[in-house]
Amino acid sequence: MSAPQRPGALRAAVRRLVPLALAAGVVALAVPATANPTPTRADVERLGNQVSQLDEQLNEARIELARLTAALAQAERGAALHQQAMTATSQRIAARAAAEYKGGGLSSVSALLSGGDSATVVDRVETLDLLAQSDGDLLATAGVQRRALVSAMAQVRRARAAAAAEVAGINARKLALVRKLQGLERVRAQVGEPAPVALPGNLPPARGSAAVAVRVALAQVGEPYHWGSAGPSSFDCSGLTMYAWGKAGVSLPHSSRQQYAALPHVARAALQPGDLVFFGSPIHHVGIYVGAGRMVDAPSSGRTVRVSGIDRRDYVGAGRP
Repeated sequence: MSAPQRPGALRAAVRRLVPLALAAGVVALAVPATANPTPTRADVERLGNQVSQLDEQLNEARIELARLTAALAQAERGAALHQQAMTATSQRIAARAAAEYKGGGLSSVSALLSGGDSATVVDRVETLDLLAQSDGDLLATAGVQRRALVSAMAQVRRARAAAAAEVAGINARKLALVRKLQGLERVRAQVGEPAPVALPGNLPPARGSAAVAVRVALAQVGEPYHWGSAGPSSFDCSGLTMYAWGKAGVSLPHSSRQQYAALPHVARAALQPGDLVFFGSPIHHVGIYVGAGRMVDAPSSGRTVRVSGIDRRDYVGAGRP
């Protein structure tokens, strides 16, 4: 049996335990009552931006995959041409070797050098030199072609590996995008849709090909957003601008970042209907300016093409096709 504690020791133990108990109470009170706080409009915006970024990364990856696929096809064509040249040279070498074997080699030399005067002998010796030089050139050509073929085949392997890596990256981004979309749809269902932005009746007129692009963009209002889509019945943001300006005869890449890089930039104060307006850092969203501080854009999954304002804190700049 342990010895009873002295009153002084007991009071000291209590003094040590009280602060710990109070701290534990504070910690307990600091724990939120719910682990799933109600989502806000800011949560929707954050997830929507993440979806847009992944969407645009996929668009850029598809553009890069198309480039790599074209490079692979070109490398394969080059390797096939080198292979054909190598085969033809090998056949010539094999035919020459067979002829020498059948002709007896030394007997053909004797035949060239036998009989006739000294001038004839000199002519025939020159002929032998030419034949030897021809064989040497043929063998040298075969060596050059073989090295070229080996290099071409290595280029094919590199191009094929790069294309395969890009495909793997695209598949990984797709999985990430699907997960983000599921989270966005859950949050949006709780928060609800924002109020629509009205289209003013006194929009400034668009001119030239911009008028076509603006008219086409406005005609798509209400069409569903779908990542990677460029019409005619669904769109993502850069797909919409690509589609609208394509109808006006202007080709744009299916990427907001690449569209911004490809176009001459326009100051915000100089915006005209038809200009493209860009958002995000890095850029991941684009719309078509229609005037009066409004644009037509395809916002994010689960939404439709809409009219919205350009007064956003993530505004980057504008470009004019």
